[in-house]
Amino acid sequence: MNKEVRKVNGKYQFLLGVRHGESYWLQQASWDCGWYWGLGYVESYRGHGSSDKMWRSHQHFDGLFLKPAKFVDGFNEFFDEPSTLTDREIWTLLELMQSAYTCRRYSDMLHIGGAHITSNPAGLIIYNKAEYERINNQVIPSILNEVYKIMMGKNTSADALHELGIYTKWEDEEEEE
Repeated sequence: MNKEVRKVNGKYQFLLGVRHGESYWLQQASWDCGWYWGLGYVESYRGHGSSDKMWRSHQHFDGLFLKPAKFVDGFNEFFDEPSTLTDREIWTLLELMQSAYTCRRYSDMLHIGGAHITSNPAGLIIYNKAEYERINNQVIPSILNEVYKIMMGKNTSADALHELGIYTKWEDEEEEE
């Protein structure tokens, strides 16, 4: 199965694979409500359609592939046919997504000053605006760029890569040829 990228409702989606006639797409992350990253959303559609009539479900990458830790075998077993990714790419994708989720939770805690169960007596020491900004402005975007590089593949248009703000090595290689 070939890698595919498309734009639906202003966000890029990256084909993960097909299961029971439904295509599963990882949606581009977004900066939501002005303080956190919405990431890991997986949308499924009947066939390869992208219209609302074809939409089937909204799920989360971590629930599908990271909890419990299913790793490459679980990822491949989820889909009826081979994924768009090699086993090596799947391992890297799983590492990157787990890292993104871990950073996202850490960032939320830094922003709120706790785990958001109740008020935290250590909240003032937990709250850290500088670290929160570093995680959200540098770390998570860098992780996401690596995810997009894996998902988009070498045949993706340079315009799509630039619109997402992704630097890719093969763009430089193509210019040199």
